[in-house]
Amino acid sequence: MVTAMNPSEIEQTLAPRSYAEVDAALCEEADSTLLVLLECRNKKVGDCAADVLVRRCKVENVAHGILEGKFHTTIGKKRALYVLHRFGKRFNRAPAAYAHLLGDRSKSVVDSSLFGLAFLQDKSAIPIVRAAMQRHDRSKPLYLLFDKAVDALEQEDPFIYSPGFHDAGDAWLLDKVKFGSRIG
Repeated sequence: MVTAMNPSEIEQTLAPRSYAEVDAALCEEADSTLLVLLECRNKKVGDCAADVLVRRCKVENVAHGILEGKFHTTIGKKRALYVLHRFGKRFNRAPAAYAHLLGDRSKSVVDSSLFGLAFLQDKSAIPIVRAAMQRHDRSKPLYLLFDKAVDALEQEDPFIYSPGFHDAGDAWLLDKVKFGSRIG
């Protein structure tokens, strides 16, 4: 247990350890510490913190962190989105968290947020996506991602947004008749 340390000390202490050792140590940490560790520059520590939060089903805490602007780095936001993605449609505050990050400066954060909105298949998100889309130049790649997300929502086919995705855990509760081979 490394609880008496602050997050940067935890990161420094755990960085040289194996994934299994990092995971075991982080299982002893408080949720609040794990949320801070999502911002870690060390991949092993930050990713293990995200996985522990998933196993603890702390998606509500993560969404709250997104909506409160507690994640400041691209990697922190991406790990928070990873937690949301793992719960898919099973978490009702996800749309607000995804929408909150549509204005992010990082293309990868926006892309991950659009992925979530596309796979939620909630047509009420279309105006939100269109409004965020208007902030971008039509000739830029980011605009094209917004356009693709709108198409996916309008056509009720999230695989328009991410054609190679396979929902192995059925997190997105997709129509098994329509998308059968891409689920499970």
